[in-house]
Amino acid sequence: MVDKKDEVQEIKKQKLIPVRVVISNDTTSLVEWSDGELKRGFVATKAIQQTKIAEDDLEAATPYGEDWTKLIKITANTDIPKRLAELLYKNGIWQAVDILENPGAVQACIQEATGLILADIIRVANKLVNKEVLDD
Repeated sequence: MVDKKDEVQEIKKQKLIPVRVVISNDTTSLVEWSDGELKRGFVATKAIQQTKIAEDDLEAATPYGEDWTKLIKITANTDIPKRLAELLYKNGIWQAVDILENPGAVQACIQEATGLILADIIRVANKLVNKEVLDD
């Protein structure tokens, strides 16, 4: 039989990680934390100690959200660097000095390339929502 005092000492030994409680009910809480990357997951509400939770409990958290880094790598438009270079050339940006002399043109090129990325991310989101298979 585990003594309550031993249980409390064991909890104190565990590394506690600061979390932000996003939403909570009596049994489950959605928490957010960072281990170098911002993460969210569902944990038992009783595992939260004020604004901290044991590292073991976080490792067992049910992940929340999409793994965008994985999804974007799989689906990203591989023509983006080529397209951006093409846009830079068309706008007279051929050398490093051109960037320094005309940052507004560079910004316009980047915004156009960003539109291509946005379109790709929206395509991925639609596939996820519609439960379609993602391209490799």
